[in-house]
Amino acid sequence: MSERTYQITLPSGLAEALVATLEQVLKEAGFQETLKAGEVGGVETDIWQLGKAQVVITFRETETEETVTIWSQGTDGAAIVKAAACRLVLKLLEALPPEICQTLEPAVTQLRELAALAKDLSTD
Repeated sequence: MSERTYQITLPSGLAEALVATLEQVLKEAGFQETLKAGEVGGVETDIWQLGKAQVVITFRETETEETVTIWSQGTDGAAIVKAAACRLVLKLLEALPPEICQTLEPAVTQLRELAALAKDLSTD
């Protein structure tokens, strides 16, 4: 699989939740964290590896927003990002009062299916 980079800019706080969810997806897919660099020049970096597949997550914070960059090689980076995003939205929807959540059930079901795809990530 080819090398891919995705950059996502979010309001403060939401990007941190995305990074935590990305890490959960990677752990479940069998990736191991090989480097967790603390903040250097306002950027935090985590490197995850599974065989020859590698995912690098960088996190940069400004006063009003945060940017998460996900670089992948040898694995489906889009599937990782999609699964994490779906899980994050699911957390929000499932926290809603039951009468609201029930009206969103078709969307919740589809998000659950998409979030589960991360368990089947392929690597070269």
